[in-house]
Amino acid sequence: MSTPATQQMQCMEVWGGSQLTSRGVAFGGLDAWVYSKPYGNAQHGGDVYYASSCATGRISRLLLADVSGHGTPVAATAADLRTLMRRFVNRLDQTEFVRLLNQQFAVMSKAGTFATAIVATFFEPSRRMTICNAGHPRPLIFRAAQKKWDFLSHDGKASKALCNIPLGLLEMSDYEQFDVELEPGDCVLSYYGRFDGIERC
Repeated sequence: MSTPATQQMQCMEVWGGSQLTSRGVAFGGLDAWVYSKPYGNAQHGGDVYYASSCATGRISRLLLADVSGHGTPVAATAADLRTLMRRFVNRLDQTEFVRLLNQQFAVMSKAGTFATAIVATFFEPSRRMTICNAGHPRPLIFRAAQKKWDFLSHDGKASKALCNIPLGLLEMSDYEQFDVELEPGDCVLSYYGRFDGIERC
């Protein structure tokens, strides 16, 4: 497989969509690679990906979502998500961004639309990545120093409350976030996959 072309993100830029792509993106001390192929011969699919860079180039945000459905309705959803990414491009705290994502899908859920998603915000000065998982398959992390892959998850104590469920299923839902510090050479892998249950945290 050939190495994808790499795009250097500019300040205040939002890149992404739901169309076929195989591309690298470099920004704020972080390199990302995205591969997405819509189902069949569709121009757009239910797999939505976005990257954004803040005005100073220090805050990078990544959104990976698997939206129920295909075709034109999902393409419209992707456009709405771009607007939301742009609105929060300079905000380090992603809490409100995730809350509004859920509200947006809650409105759309009347039409049977929901989404699993991973939202990650990377702050270059501290090399810290804040991750929120809304019902998506758990990301993998490769630690270069240990040369080892593992699932990336939060180490907090389990509770009986439902949380981190797919976007749009409940209008009021808590979405936990956790931080991970990345060292040079570390790699985080997020991917699309089927929804297989609600996490209890």
